[in-house]
Order: sequence, then C-alpha cells, then structure tokens
Amino acid sequence: MLAYVATKDQFLQDAPIIEDLVRDKVQSELGINISRNSSEFLSWRNSLGNAMYHVINSSGLPSDAGIAIEYRLHGRVTRHHYGTTHSPRAWDHLVPVRAG
Repeated sequence: MLAYVATKDQFLQDAPIIEDLVRDKVQSELGINISRNSSEFLSWRNSLGNAMYHVINSSGLPSDAGIAIEYRLHGRVTRHHYGTTHSPRAWDHLVPVRAG
C-alpha cells in the first residue's frame, strides 16, 4: 500500500509531520493503529522525517520528482520502502529502495 505519494518539494514540506501522515494513511487504509509512543512510529520520525529529509534535500533530484513511501511492500514483513521517480507521472516505473 502506498502510504505517501508526493513531489520532492511537497515531501520536504511534509517532513516535520511525515510520521503522522503515514500513520493516518496506514490506519485509514489498513485499520492498523500505530501508537505515537511505539518504536515503529518513532523510527518513522527518525528515518522518514530526519534521515530521508536530508537525503532528498541534498540530492540532485528535480523539485517535481515523485517520492513514494510504501507500507508492507507486496505483503512482506518489511515495513517501509522509499521510491523516487523523475516525474510524478511515472509511478508505474517506481523503483523501491529498502530503508527500514
């Protein structure tokens, strides 16, 4: 399930609250309630809102590049994968990168 889809610019704006956006999407789409005090939620804050922010902000990606966060890629136990595209219109060619 895609828990987050936006452009690079939007991701950079959302980074301070990205863990809440992902949590809300997981809850609404999958019915899974992730506590804000859980290690999973806190790891989202660190990996999504902090580490990935710095990677995306310092990269040569164009501002309209697509950024996606997938929760449980193809039913796997691994929770999050990140992906980027050159354009938001290219989601069919998204290449996931394991990040947590």
